[in-house]
Amino acid sequence: MNHYLNITRLSNLIKREVLTNAKAMLIILGAISGVVLFIFTISALNKNTHGTHVPLFASTFMVTGLVLSSLAYRDLLNKNKSYAYLTLPVSNLERLISMLFITTLIYIITYIVYYFLLSTILNAFASYFTQQDFEAFDVADTIVWKTIKIYLVVQSVFLLGAASFKKFPLPLTLLTLFVASIIMVLIAVGIMAAFTYDMRLNDIDFNLPSYLDRRYGLDFERISKIVFWYLLAPFCWFVTYLKLKEKEV
Repeated sequence: MNHYLNITRLSNLIKREVLTNAKAMLIILGAISGVVLFIFTISALNKNTHGTHVPLFASTFMVTGLVLSSLAYRDLLNKNKSYAYLTLPVSNLERLISMLFITTLIYIITYIVYYFLLSTILNAFASYFTQQDFEAFDVADTIVWKTIKIYLVVQSVFLLGAASFKKFPLPLTLLTLFVASIIMVLIAVGIMAAFTYDMRLNDIDFNLPSYLDRRYGLDFERISKIVFWYLLAPFCWFVTYLKLKEKEV
């Protein structure tokens, strides 16, 4: 038997986590439904019949998914539940994969179906009361799938936060991102100041990305995209795995 990954153990763990988190997910969806109903009602009263559902889906999908991801390892927040969770006959790799599966594939499919049904019901009621036709939610819209792509990357950061912080993983993850952003901005400003000092004296315009490309052959935009789209998520997943191992010890 593989001690790191066993399909039977993994499927049983996924079932357990889905059933355990079903109530919390329903509460979150209920709250989101209220928000969607409020915003859609305002749009309907203003006779805005087009272009409402896609941005509503994008924003609520992202927020709901990140909240769900930050609560992925909520059993670790409670001492008694933490002991029970960490002594389950599963590996840390299976703990990671199960939560990845739930917060990505299962969540994405569930939320698309949920929002499609919700938007259809809202459109039907709005059309009945206003005698107007409302644009249906277009699942194939490019914004929908662009949002899902971004979520798959950003979600990994919040999953790492769920495994890292013993209390308040969502606000602490947001605070960490805020502080990290400030530090990166300060570093970037410092680098640009160092490079541009002499050039400002000579009244020469300077652009750091262009300079790096010209001087060192570094395509700043391309490197940034590679880091964000291909490296950030695997890095966060790996660190999440290490955090789970650390808590098990």
